[in-house]
Amino acid sequence: MSSLRQQIETYWRTYRPAATAQLDDPDRFFQQMTAQVKKQVRDLTDELAGPDPENEDFTAKVGRLQEAQKAATEKALHDVAFLPKEPGTEDKEPEQVRVPGVAYVD
Repeated sequence: MSSLRQQIETYWRTYRPAATAQLDDPDRFFQQMTAQVKKQVRDLTDELAGPDPENEDFTAKVGRLQEAQKAATEKALHDVAFLPKEPGTEDKEPEQVRVPGVAYVD
């Protein structure tokens, strides 16, 4: 399971438990939602990164593209997956999510 999908599922199971319980096919639902988020990330990353500045060195370009992808991922998750929390879940804490390259994301 991708870390992106794991983040989406964790959010839904924590903050949208009633909606999650009503899903006929949760696996398919989360697979499709993850695909939507990934598509939006691809589209937004190019837009946010903009054109290559003249004389930009490799390290600067990598940094610019990574920041654009990070911002695009955050926006896509909030636009597509992180729908409003159900009443009574606002104070819940999600379980820890293992993200490659990072210890844990709370």
